Amino acid sequence: MNSHYSPIVQWSKEDRVFVICLRKFTEFVQPCTHGHTYEKTAKH
Repeated sequence: MNSHYSPIVQWSKEDRVFVICLRKFTEFVQPCTHGHTYEKTAKH
């Protein structure tokens, strides 16, 4: 079974990084990953 998740990408002004969360997991972990560029954040 394949599962697909839609990421939520936001810019954190306070931390000056991109953060990506997966809505299904935000109850447990938030943010899911972060990075200084969109590409690096998405790669993580």
